[in-house]
Amino acid sequence: MRQRPNAGDVAGGLALLPDIPTSSSDGTWRLWFGHMIPAGSNIVNGTMIRHGDPGDPDPAETNPPSEGHGNYPPAFPIPPMDSSIDANIQARVGAIGPAPNPANNAYLALNYYKQVVPNFEALLPSSNCATCVPTTVAPDSTWDGRAMADLVERLGGAIVSPHSQSGIHLLHMIRVLKERGELNLVKAIIIPESAIGLGNLVNAAITPQDFDHIPFLLMNGDYRTAAARNGNRTMIAAINASPTRSVGPATYVDLDDPSFGGKFLGQTHMNMLGTTNLAVFDYAMTWADQNIQNPIVETSCPSGPPSGKGKNN
Repeated sequence: MRQRPNAGDVAGGLALLPDIPTSSSDGTWRLWFGHMIPAGSNIVNGTMIRHGDPGDPDPAETNPPSEGHGNYPPAFPIPPMDSSIDANIQARVGAIGPAPNPANNAYLALNYYKQVVPNFEALLPSSNCATCVPTTVAPDSTWDGRAMADLVERLGGAIVSPHSQSGIHLLHMIRVLKERGELNLVKAIIIPESAIGLGNLVNAAITPQDFDHIPFLLMNGDYRTAAARNGNRTMIAAINASPTRSVGPATYVDLDDPSFGGKFLGQTHMNMLGTTNLAVFDYAMTWADQNIQNPIVETSCPSGPPSGKGKNN
């Protein structure tokens, strides 16, 4: 894509342009799907293998749930599964630059990589929050948190389901709604994957008591670090320790726990796209039926356009 020259280009080059963070192909693969071998290699000079494949440098875990994994592949559309890659990318059609290890071509063509986009919120201004730690709130938390709060208000209430880094944005949404006196509009929180600790609540100037009236479910799949798991457990425990909590206990689950009978083994961070996505959704729906006071009512949409809106009107 061609870009129009801007002031940064004229005045001094790339050094004046803001850093727009994104996930690297190396990092994304190692976080959720597999390993680079040998250790210290990358997609140019190393080989990408899935978790649980022959040559996996990590021994199979014997005491889940933990940050290890067993002898099974990720529950995600990865070759040899059909329709998991873009064939043109695998064939390097129109590629420029140095060719990586050709053994990686299929894994580098994962359709998943098309969703790894830059975080352009970095181009927006930050904000100041006198009670936050630190007091300067990053652009993504500033604007995503505010946008989520606006949406919940305009809907007149909602169940909020953030994922990954938007778990932090959720906390700033809670702060904004609390400041507006509208925290009652959050009917429940269901998080399929994220890492949130008590320190993140302090950062956003909120407390465990702010969740007193909010049913809360936080799930994590395989491949999560011990630090992330323990941070989630500590936060949920603090929410449940509130003496004024008025709804059922907040729930944290590791989906690789043996109590699930292996149903979610290999569940990756991108569980909404994984091969077990419907099972995870069903688990969340069952939890919602048991914990949210306003249950889902099965209805059907009327057929045809509303009166006066058809093509003959």
